[in-house]
Amino acid sequence: MKIYVCVAGVLSALVLVQCEIASELKSQLDECLKEFELSEESLKSPNFEDPKVQCFAACVMKKGDRLVEGKVSIDKEVELVPMYTPKKIDDALKEQFTECVNKANEEKDECAVAGSLYKCLFEKYGALAS
Repeated sequence: MKIYVCVAGVLSALVLVQCEIASELKSQLDECLKEFELSEESLKSPNFEDPKVQCFAACVMKKGDRLVEGKVSIDKEVELVPMYTPKKIDDALKEQFTECVNKANEEKDECAVAGSLYKCLFEKYGALAS
């Protein structure tokens, strides 16, 4: 019986953490949408060649500590994988994310880094959020 209570407690904690992350991410998105005068509708099929969209993505990433000193933090980005895709995080998926991160981190400007990352992720997985 104690094991069931323990497992239930761990699962509850995971759900709360996931909800907290989602709530925090929503807040970051809203702040950056306002800052860059973009609408949620415009992000359903974003143009990652648009500097405004690139800088919006960088804004969200910086607020979540996923873009540090102009470079993507792979560990922080992988934490959000469950929000992007129903795929389970495995070595193959992490390798695909790493490819996108490495490609993005070749860019010099933080807006271009963020734009490159999300363009790559959209190409691999389609719309990240629906």
